[in-house]
Amino acid sequence: MCQPSALPVGQTVLLENCFVEHGTSTGNAPCYSFDKYQEINLIGCKAFGNKANTKLEDSSELSSIGFQFTDCRGVTMTGCSAAFAHTAIEFTAKTRNAIGFTVTGQTNESILREALKTDAGDNLKVSHVTAFPIRAQSGCGRYDLKKLILGTIFSANEAVELDDTSFQNTIFTALKDVVTGNTIKNTVIGTANALKIGVSFNDVLEIEAAENPNIVFKNKDQPSLRISYKNTGELSIQKYDMNTKIWSDHLKVLPSYANNYTGLAIPYRLDGVNKMGQIKLGTADSAGIGYRALMISN
Repeated sequence: MCQPSALPVGQTVLLENCFVEHGTSTGNAPCYSFDKYQEINLIGCKAFGNKANTKLEDSSELSSIGFQFTDCRGVTMTGCSAAFAHTAIEFTAKTRNAIGFTVTGQTNESILREALKTDAGDNLKVSHVTAFPIRAQSGCGRYDLKKLILGTIFSANEAVELDDTSFQNTIFTALKDVVTGNTIKNTVIGTANALKIGVSFNDVLEIEAAENPNIVFKNKDQPSLRISYKNTGELSIQKYDMNTKIWSDHLKVLPSYANNYTGLAIPYRLDGVNKMGQIKLGTADSAGIGYRALMISN
């Protein structure tokens, strides 16, 4: 026998090709609003938060929300669009955690403020939010992410604001500088753009390996270069020999060293033989008053 739930929820909602518009007036309510629903699928749904063709400069007329989800879980939006609104999508938690939201193929037009807004009440969180790039048409809006965890946001070149209660999120952006707020506890990956080549990460890039983590640099005109952190604690810069197929040490930083020795070992060539030697300190004033000579053993 099924017992009545202490927190009634609705389940399994499917809407396809729906259109909601605030007509000729200024919007005063969300076009679509769901409260405590689970397993929601919206496909090809359109929301005009205010009358059609309201321009961004007419900011006083851009109110309302396109799609509002409160205390919902398991929401998927596919190929939907929001236009002429203050906020395109709002996913929040008021009485229980809001979990699981995916938006893909979204189009935003003339959105005054937020493309996506998340927030939660005291001791609540919003989690597992995935937003793929939104097709922008005259104003996509920004990502205002509060109390969000475990989210994945593909923000393209739109602004992202992470508050202090948002963490463990991954942001993919073409403009890393427009991702602001709490970037320390979140991963921000900047992709290449017209001004900057390559990929950038915020603050720390951590590489884990069972034994010897390596970073390899390749240059089409030079041998490959590798930085290897060995399980002995030794840090080695190595070059790859295409003939022998061997990585050879070109500089070592040693984890420990004897008295009067440095922690550096460098390559040198003696009588046609390549060698690696640890740099030793000379006696006081051996390189002039106040200086010590650096020496390599024979």
